[in-house]
Amino acid sequence: MKARIVVVLALALVLGGLLQAAISHLPFDNTNHSQRIRECLNNLERGRNELVAEVSTMELMIDGDGSNVSHFEAVRVKYGFPDTTVAKAAFEELAALKGKLDSDASTSNVKAAMLQAFNKFRN
Repeated sequence: MKARIVVVLALALVLGGLLQAAISHLPFDNTNHSQRIRECLNNLERGRNELVAEVSTMELMIDGDGSNVSHFEAVRVKYGFPDTTVAKAAFEELAALKGKLDSDASTSNVKAAMLQAFNKFRN
Protein backbone atom coordinates (compact mmCIF):
# COMPACT_ATOMS: atom_id res chain seq x y z
CA MET A 1 0.00 0.00 0.00
CA LYS A 2 2.81 2.41 0.88
CA ALA A 3 4.53 1.72 -2.45
CA ARG A 4 1.32 2.44 -4.33
CA ILE A 5 0.90 5.79 -2.50
CA VAL A 6 4.52 6.73 -3.26
CA VAL A 7 4.02 5.93 -6.97
CA VAL A 8 0.78 7.93 -7.08
CA LEU A 9 2.45 10.89 -5.32
CA ALA A 10 5.45 10.73 -7.66
CA LEU A 11 3.17 10.62 -10.69
CA ALA A 12 1.18 13.57 -9.35
CA LEU A 13 4.38 15.58 -8.87
CA VAL A 14 5.59 14.80 -12.39
CA LEU A 15 2.23 15.64 -13.93
CA GLY A 16 1.98 18.78 -11.82
CA GLY A 17 5.38 19.89 -13.08
CA LEU A 18 4.40 19.17 -16.67
CA LEU A 19 1.16 21.09 -16.32
CA GLN A 20 2.94 24.04 -14.75
CA ALA A 21 5.58 24.08 -17.50
CA ALA A 22 2.86 23.94 -20.15
CA ILE A 23 1.41 27.37 -19.26
CA SER A 24 2.04 29.50 -22.32
CA HIS A 25 -0.02 32.56 -21.40
CA LEU A 26 -0.24 34.47 -18.15
CA PRO A 27 -3.65 36.14 -17.97
CA PHE A 28 -4.05 39.39 -16.06
CA ASP A 29 -6.60 42.15 -15.71
CA ASN A 30 -6.20 45.47 -17.48
CA THR A 31 -4.95 47.70 -14.66
CA ASN A 32 -2.44 50.56 -14.61
CA HIS A 33 0.24 48.20 -13.32
CA SER A 34 -0.46 45.47 -15.86
CA GLN A 35 -0.42 48.06 -18.66
CA ARG A 36 3.07 49.10 -17.53
CA ILE A 37 4.24 45.48 -17.68
CA ARG A 38 2.81 45.08 -21.18
CA GLU A 39 4.34 48.38 -22.33
CA CYS A 40 7.72 47.42 -20.91
CA LEU A 41 7.67 44.05 -22.66
CA ASN A 42 6.46 45.63 -25.92
CA ASN A 43 9.33 48.14 -25.77
CA LEU A 44 11.87 45.36 -25.16
CA GLU A 45 10.51 43.31 -28.05
CA ARG A 46 10.35 46.29 -30.40
CA GLY A 47 13.86 47.43 -29.45
CA ARG A 48 15.38 43.99 -30.03
CA ASN A 49 13.58 43.61 -33.36
CA GLU A 50 14.63 47.09 -34.51
CA LEU A 51 18.25 46.48 -33.48
CA VAL A 52 18.36 43.23 -35.45
CA ALA A 53 16.85 44.95 -38.51
CA GLU A 54 19.12 48.00 -38.30
CA VAL A 55 22.31 45.95 -37.97
CA SER A 56 21.16 43.90 -40.98
CA THR A 57 20.65 47.13 -42.93
CA MET A 58 24.12 48.35 -41.96
CA GLU A 59 25.61 45.03 -43.07
CA LEU A 60 24.17 45.60 -46.55
CA MET A 61 25.88 49.00 -46.72
CA ILE A 62 29.37 47.70 -45.95
CA ASP A 63 31.42 47.78 -49.14
CA GLY A 64 33.71 44.80 -48.62
CA ASP A 65 34.26 42.36 -45.80
CA GLY A 66 34.16 45.06 -43.12
CA SER A 67 37.78 44.62 -42.08
CA ASN A 68 38.81 48.13 -43.18
CA VAL A 69 37.34 51.50 -42.22
CA SER A 70 37.12 52.40 -45.92
CA HIS A 71 34.34 49.80 -46.26
CA PHE A 72 32.04 51.96 -44.10
CA GLU A 73 31.60 55.06 -46.27
CA ALA A 74 27.92 54.34 -47.01
CA VAL A 75 27.27 53.66 -43.31
CA ARG A 76 28.98 56.97 -42.46
CA VAL A 77 26.85 58.91 -44.94
CA LYS A 78 23.50 57.27 -44.14
CA TYR A 79 23.86 57.46 -40.35
CA GLY A 80 25.72 60.78 -40.14
CA PHE A 81 28.90 59.56 -38.46
CA PRO A 82 31.80 62.04 -38.62
CA ASP A 83 34.15 59.57 -40.31
CA THR A 84 34.44 55.94 -41.35
CA THR A 85 36.40 54.99 -38.22
CA VAL A 86 33.43 56.01 -36.07
CA ALA A 87 31.03 54.30 -38.48
CA LYS A 88 32.95 51.03 -38.20
CA ALA A 89 33.13 51.29 -34.40
CA ALA A 90 29.38 52.00 -34.21
CA PHE A 91 28.58 49.03 -36.42
CA GLU A 92 30.80 46.74 -34.36
CA GLU A 93 29.22 47.94 -31.11
CA LEU A 94 25.69 47.37 -32.40
CA ALA A 95 26.57 44.03 -34.00
CA ALA A 96 28.06 42.81 -30.70
CA LEU A 97 24.94 43.84 -28.80
CA LYS A 98 22.75 42.19 -31.43
CA GLY A 99 24.77 39.01 -31.03
CA LYS A 100 24.03 38.95 -27.31
CA LEU A 101 20.32 39.77 -27.66
CA ASP A 102 19.53 37.66 -30.71
CA SER A 103 20.84 34.32 -29.54
CA ASP A 104 19.47 31.33 -27.70
CA ALA A 105 22.99 30.33 -26.67
CA SER A 106 24.31 30.95 -23.20
CA THR A 107 25.50 34.56 -23.18
CA SER A 108 27.33 36.50 -20.51
CA ASN A 109 27.56 40.22 -19.72
CA VAL A 110 24.35 41.14 -21.53
CA LYS A 111 23.55 43.98 -19.14
CA ALA A 112 27.08 45.36 -19.48
CA ALA A 113 26.82 45.24 -23.27
CA MET A 114 23.48 47.03 -23.20
CA LEU A 115 24.72 49.76 -20.84
CA GLN A 116 27.88 50.21 -22.91
CA ALA A 117 25.87 50.69 -26.10
CA PHE A 118 23.40 53.03 -24.38
CA ASN A 119 26.27 55.18 -23.09
CA LYS A 120 28.26 55.21 -26.34
CA PHE A 121 25.26 56.38 -28.39
CA ARG A 122 24.04 59.07 -25.98
CA ASN A 123 24.23 62.63 -27.32
